[in-house]
Amino acid sequence: MWTPEALSKKIQEQMLIMSKASSQNRIARKVLAFFLLHLSIGYLDVSANNYTAYINSPAAQQYDRYLTSRNGDIFWAPASGFTGNDTWPNIFGDEVRSVFGSIPEISCYGDVQMSLHLEVEGNHTRLSETRDGGFRFESHIMASGVLEGSQETRRCDKPSLANTDGHLCGASSRISLKKSPASPNVDWVTLCRKSERSNKLTSDDGYWHSNNPEFALLGVIGFNRKSGEVVFIDGREPPRGKTPLRTFSWKHAYPPPGGWGYQDTGGRSLAYKTYKYRKRIACENCHDNKEPWIITPHLKIRGFGYRDSDREDHLAQDNILPLVQPRPDTAPYRVIGTRYTRKAKLSGKTFRDPTGSCTSCHTLTTGWTGKVLAYDAVGKINNGEQFRDVFRRIHDSRTTWAKQDKNTAPWMVPWLGPNIKTDPGTGEAPSEMDDRNWRRIAACINENSNEDCEYQRIFTACPPPESDQTACSTEDLAYNACSRLADPYGPSEISITTSSLPHAGLKKTDYSTESIASWSYLNGLGGVPQRDDVRFNLAIREIDIPASRTPPARHDYPALQTTFDPLQNDSMLEGSIHYCDVSFVRKRTCHVLAPGEGNFVINNISFAGHVRNSTPAPADSPRNYAVAFPTQCNKRYLLRLVPKRFCFDRSGVLASDRDHLQYFDVRCDAQGNPETGKITGALSEH
Repeated sequence: MWTPEALSKKIQEQMLIMSKASSQNRIARKVLAFFLLHLSIGYLDVSANNYTAYINSPAAQQYDRYLTSRNGDIFWAPASGFTGNDTWPNIFGDEVRSVFGSIPEISCYGDVQMSLHLEVEGNHTRLSETRDGGFRFESHIMASGVLEGSQETRRCDKPSLANTDGHLCGASSRISLKKSPASPNVDWVTLCRKSERSNKLTSDDGYWHSNNPEFALLGVIGFNRKSGEVVFIDGREPPRGKTPLRTFSWKHAYPPPGGWGYQDTGGRSLAYKTYKYRKRIACENCHDNKEPWIITPHLKIRGFGYRDSDREDHLAQDNILPLVQPRPDTAPYRVIGTRYTRKAKLSGKTFRDPTGSCTSCHTLTTGWTGKVLAYDAVGKINNGEQFRDVFRRIHDSRTTWAKQDKNTAPWMVPWLGPNIKTDPGTGEAPSEMDDRNWRRIAACINENSNEDCEYQRIFTACPPPESDQTACSTEDLAYNACSRLADPYGPSEISITTSSLPHAGLKKTDYSTESIASWSYLNGLGGVPQRDDVRFNLAIREIDIPASRTPPARHDYPALQTTFDPLQNDSMLEGSIHYCDVSFVRKRTCHVLAPGEGNFVINNISFAGHVRNSTPAPADSPRNYAVAFPTQCNKRYLLRLVPKRFCFDRSGVLASDRDHLQYFDVRCDAQGNPETGKITGALSEH
């Protein structure tokens, strides 16, 4: 058997080999990862060399059948496949539901939604149908009320600052907001964006008309305001070589990834055709400001970037997006998606503005929010090589009028933020950011400041059950191992009952009794009643009852390491689900036991009745858990119960480090019947 020290050393050696393996050599990486799995299994008192033989052994299969027949198929990992349509978009959707609860249908029609109109030279410009059935762009001139028409437009006052390859002045895109049907803490925002790859908007066929439902890009953001968990969902890519781009229609509602549940065959089939997962849009690069949506002048929101009140009254619209700012730099913010986060760059930082003029209200970062939005907001250009093309496109898309007399740019001023309107009494505009103070802020953005910028990591870690990381150590912060969250929920009311063996699944000569471990647990993180990302492992050690019947010492119980998942794939395996239920294993067994040594581990226990691929009903109170397992007369059983969270990010599976330890003795009469039905006097929880 591997000692902890030897196992740790061996794993480090193999990880070094794996890190040197070519990223193209997927087979080599899989072989190395599987070797690591065998090593971890060796630490579970199951010989690494004999593990393949073990999982095919009659004893293992018999034990697995017994557990399933007595408990139902409650031993399964969330988002672990086996539904019949387990493409990555659908597995991703299963992960999202496990964290956020049910997802509403995806649409930009009805509900709470707004259409993004076009502003050109201070006027509302829209595509209108002409008498002969054609289309043209018409601008309503505020001063005279005269309509001016054109067949195309190349620029607008408030171009989008998003880093896309489409036109920055696209008109008639829509945004909709839906509250989660399962949790008041979760919001879902859908962007239905019209776009084309040309450098001008043309009026040829009415694509840009507000009543034309066709659009190019579908994006969805889900956000839990309480836990800071966020998810980004992208629709499939537009057809290549076509412009305007017609991929979706808001006449239709689309099922979310994964459909409306594991059993929704039709929805999952359609979702596979609707969403993409291969070429990932790096949404986290722009949405790096600790909140899921970014308010810029492109949205034409009231109170945001209008120089005078008349234009604001005439052109602006009310904001439908929940205002979640200001969120402190230490707020939790975690991206969900196993495969999504594997390629995400999550190393950015927030900072405190040393001039004190910005971050009292807004979040600034060393990423997109700082290097693009902040520069543009104060009328500066980032000449860094990475951003040169971005600012060129913004400059080429913004009208001369917007830049003249600073009509709409810059759109942020110190202390007053987006309120750039002139004083009605004096007619003076608010003071802009001066060059000296901007150099101090830019130095923090570019991480070359001599001042203390009070950097904090933007993205936070996954919280294990029963953890409190609202305060973080220096070491945790350095390794991004701090969740900034408290998850106090753990198992309670743990009890054991024992009776005669009611089932012939195992030989009477081996097992004569059955014991049932039961407990209660509420998965309350984030206040999501349908949250389903926690399972339990139960480690069991079987020994003879000591003659003295003295209670066991702490070191007699199964060690915490013995509860770790025996098959937890390395996250470097592209597209793999790193859980016990990976497809090449589930057809055998998921439970680990070494009968000769009296050690057992039952994996992935869900609550009573929550069988494989079922959708949990909402719960605001603790659910009941129970698992029946075979026991023997005149044996002592020492149990360790461990809740674990499937993080659906780079963390994999994180287990609680709290001790939930129980023991009980099974004493039988001459006929092999247990002396007591409910074991109470011998319980011990540490």
